[in-house]
Order: sequence, then C-alpha cells, then structure tokens
Amino acid sequence: KRKETTMKYHASLPFIALFLCLVATVKFAEAGSFKINGPNFELDGKPFVIRSGSIHYFRVRPEQWEDRLTKLKSMGLNTVQTYVPWNTHNPQPNVYDFTGMLDILQFIKIAQRLGLFVIVRATPYICAEYEGGGIPPWIQKDPEAEFRSSAPNFMNPFRKFMDVFVPKIRMLQYNRYGGPIILLQLENEYGYYGDDKIYQVQLRDAYLERGMKDTPFFESNGAASFWVNSVIPGVLRTMNVDAGTDPKGYVSWYRSTFPNTPTFVTEWWDGWFDKWGQEGHNVRNGTLMAMNLDYLMANNVSVNLYMFHGGTNYGFTSGGGADGPVEAQAVYSAIVTSYDYNCALNESGDPSDKWYKFRSVINKYYPIKEKSAVPSPKGNYGTVTMTESFQFNWNDDNQLSVLGNRNADTVGPRPMEHFNQNDGFILYKSKIQGPRNGAKLDIREVHDRVQIFQGGNYLDTFYRNDKPKTWSLNVASSSSEIQLFVENMGRINGGEWAQFDQKGLIGRVFYDSRIHFHWSSWSFDFSPSFFNKIPFTSTIKSANNTPTFYRGSFNINGIPLDTFLSFEGWNKGVIWINGFNLGRYWKVGPQLTLYVPYPILKTGLNHVTVLELHENPKKFQVKLVSVPNLG
Repeated sequence: KRKETTMKYHASLPFIALFLCLVATVKFAEAGSFKINGPNFELDGKPFVIRSGSIHYFRVRPEQWEDRLTKLKSMGLNTVQTYVPWNTHNPQPNVYDFTGMLDILQFIKIAQRLGLFVIVRATPYICAEYEGGGIPPWIQKDPEAEFRSSAPNFMNPFRKFMDVFVPKIRMLQYNRYGGPIILLQLENEYGYYGDDKIYQVQLRDAYLERGMKDTPFFESNGAASFWVNSVIPGVLRTMNVDAGTDPKGYVSWYRSTFPNTPTFVTEWWDGWFDKWGQEGHNVRNGTLMAMNLDYLMANNVSVNLYMFHGGTNYGFTSGGGADGPVEAQAVYSAIVTSYDYNCALNESGDPSDKWYKFRSVINKYYPIKEKSAVPSPKGNYGTVTMTESFQFNWNDDNQLSVLGNRNADTVGPRPMEHFNQNDGFILYKSKIQGPRNGAKLDIREVHDRVQIFQGGNYLDTFYRNDKPKTWSLNVASSSSEIQLFVENMGRINGGEWAQFDQKGLIGRVFYDSRIHFHWSSWSFDFSPSFFNKIPFTSTIKSANNTPTFYRGSFNINGIPLDTFLSFEGWNKGVIWINGFNLGRYWKVGPQLTLYVPYPILKTGLNHVTVLELHENPKKFQVKLVSVPNLG
C-alpha cells in the first residue's frame, strides 16, 4: 500500500512542478481606472480618446471573431463595441443560450487578449435592424408588458435575464478587475421613444444590484435638443450621427450644451442597411467620411464606427421597419440578409476603401504599429445542381405533423406568439362550407406574407403592404379547405409599432361576409433537426407556387474558403448549407448573393438545401462564386 502511494506521489511530481511554474509566470490582471473627468475620459489618470468600432458577435461566426477584431485594431482602433440581443439569448421564458455564436464571454476575452477595450450595450432594446429590436417575442403575448417601460411584466423578465448575463461579464470590468469593459449602455435612443425615468433608474439598478458598480453608464441619442433632459443624472449622454454630416455643427452644439462632459459619438454611421425591394445597395461617400473623421481626431472627439464590420443576419434574425401614423396603415419594410452596411470591413471580413482611408486618417494622430489588412482568398466552387426534392402537401395532416409542430386548434386564428413560435412560417387550415360559387374570402391583416391555397391548389399571394383585396372561392361539394401559409419576414425593430408586430394571421378572416371560425395550425421554424425528417425523393418537382425543398451537393478539395451563393433564377425562400441557415433570399433584391462563411463548409462533400416558395430555375441550380452581388 505504502509503495503504491509512493509511486503515485512520484508520478505526480512533474504535474506539481508544472503547476507551480505556471503560477509563478502568469501575470494576473490588475485593476485599472477608467472614469469621466470633466470634458475628458481618463484611463489610469491620463486623458483617453475612445477610437471604437462596432462588431456584433452574434452576426459573425465564432471562428472569425479574432480575424475581425485583429483588423479592427490594425485600422487604429482601441475599442470594440457590441450590442447584446436579449431575444436571441433568451428565446423562451427561463431558457438562456450563451453558446456558439452567442458566446459573448469568449468574444470579450479575445478582444482583451488582442489589447482592445470593450463597450457593452446590453439593453432591453437594441434596434440594430435586428429581429424585434432584440426584445423577445414571448413578451408580446402579455398586454401588461408595456415595451421599454417600468411595467413590472416587462422589467421582471429582463431582470431575470440580467441574473444570468451579468455574472458572466462582472469580472471583466476594467475598474476593479482589470478586464476590458470600460462602458455600459442602459438604453438605446430612448430620447426618441419614451419618457419613463423610473424605467431608466431600474435599468441602472439592474447592473448595480448584480455587481456592476465600477463601470460608467451611458445612453445614446441623436444630436438634437429634444433629448437633453431624457437621460437620468449620472449617466453619460452620447450622440448617434451620420458620418457624412459635417461634424463641426454637432460637436460645437454638444460641447456648448454639455461643457463638462466628454464628447462621444456612440454611433457614427459610416454606412447604411438595405431593405428588400429597394433600388441598389446603399453606398456612401468614404472620402467625405474620412475628412469628417479627420476633424474628430484633430479635436479629440471619441467616436465609434457603426458599423466597423456588419456581418450577416443569418437565419431569421433580420428585422423590419414600419413608417406611418396608424399601425394598420404603416408601410412595412423587411431588412435583407446581408448586414454588409457598406462600412469599413465588408460582410466577408475584407477591408473596403473606407478601411484604408480611415486608417490613413487615424495614423496621422495615433501612429499604427500593426500591419495593414489584406483581403482573404475566396472560393469559386461552381454550379450545384439539385438532385432531390420534396413538396409540401397541405392536404396531408399526418405528414405536416411530422415536419412541423401541430398546434392546439383555436376558434379564431392566432399569431405565432400564441404558440410560442419565434420565427419561420406558420400554416393555417380551416374547412369552409359549400356548395357555393363566388363566396368571398377576406383576410383582414397578415404579418407578413401569405400564400393562399384551396384544397392544396394555389390561389394567390398577399403581402401586408398590398392594397386590401378579396378572393372568390368556388366550393363544389359540401365543404372544402382553405390553407394559408404565412411567412414571418422579420419583426419591426424600432418605433411604436414594434410592440404590436406579432406574426401570422393578426386580424379576422371572413368567408361569405361572415367571420370564419375554427382553425388548425402548424408551426415551422426549420430547426436543424427538421432536415432529418424531410422525405426527399430523386424526382425533381417544380415549385409552381407550392413551397418545395430542393437538395444538392458539391465537393471541396483542400481547405474551405469563404464563398457566395448566387440564387439567380430562384424567386423567394431560405437556403441552408450543411444544415446552417444562411438566411432569406428574394429576387426583388438588391441582394442577389448570400455570404457563405468558410467555417460551415468542410473538405469533401457539402450539402445545399433550398426552400423555394414560388418558382425555380429550369436547371434547378445555384452557383457558388467568388464575388458578392449586393445590388
């Protein structure tokens, strides 16, 4: 026994020695000092100008975070700023996800290792052209959960989220712990939205009560006088402005209005987002912006480029907008899949002309040691032909129940949120009585786009922006069935209508001038497990306005590279590669290719899956090309 113990002891000696060596050589972070001192930020007692850029970790594959952050630093920036999407981290009550693309802790640690500071914007509302502005859809079910207010039914779920989130980042504060986090945002552009000061106090306390007591708070609004009194005491006021705007005006206004406060442009919009159906990709003048950045640098104005790198609205994460004084009449617009933003670093992580121009300006004032960035190689993998297909049969309830989630029947149609569905599509079915010729079907309100079928036969498509219309139905026998396949194209991400943008059938459905009751429904969120259930066959069917899945494959020899999927000839739908949801496509543009990041590809065989809602090209093909087409 003693001999055995002695042998174990000697065997462990090398590991003990290694441990002691590591303890002796590892330098633990020491607490720093970042504070607001009159008109200056101060870092460890010295004036500090924040040169920041926005990267949203949840729009970039984790394998690419270090590349994007390295290019941020090599442009001359010293800080990265990111939003935290409450809805994606907290998709259902008491369900939290901080893994994979949502591993913010790892993102911050990479930034720290590269010597970057971090600004965290963990607020209930982020806008960001993101699904619902970051507010969880399940909150919408509660009429007492007044959005962005001190209503207990809104704030209590957010407090629960903060119970989970704050402990992950508490010890990454620069003050006290020596971590990279130097600023925290309480709310986003609240001066445009509401006047609930109690709400803002509660947001501040949500941090303080969970140990975030050492980092300054801020709120951002436009450069206008109307929001001057919209921020609670002790919270830094910052500005959001267009990078093409002459900075002399807003810098002068801010410094005369707040002479004892650091001038910080929290969002300096160096590009803009795109909407489906607009004419061309938004492109903004980089030369003018570089001139304006020169003024900011020369005058010690802290600035954050929104965006430095936009990334991609993978899956169903893109948001929507609505313009109009009455919700039912508001013109809806859906954000495209790409969040390229025409900013410094493009969607695939390559420096744009703005990157080089901005770097040149920054280098005048803050010499840059890092090497300049260069574009990464791209893959041109050619044509992929679809070899299998599967078409939905709306008349087969058993098949639908295997592929989707059969919801409890309801008397009136209910939106997705009623069934705890966040995104994707929802199918409604209901019997209508006959025989009857020319009876009118009237769908009063749909969010966002519905394909209408009778007995499995396609009738029409209706988009929420279309003028109201009715459809004449002929029912030859005693009954028939109407089938309504509704697509959620992205919840409104800002303004007063965001709270009311539930998805699916929102209003009543009338048949023969009477309210029609009794509905069945199926939810389709197309989660990864869904693809194992699709009964593909080698028979290639044309879509003909009935949602149809297609699958094809391609090979990669060597190390996979970023590429772009061209959907020329296809109409509207969603595309996956190796089970990863690249996002939505639509022939109306302006975006005509989808970005394919290399981490989802593999050496050897890869699979492409297309859900086409309307019509397919004759050759049933997509192409993987080396150059994007954003319009």
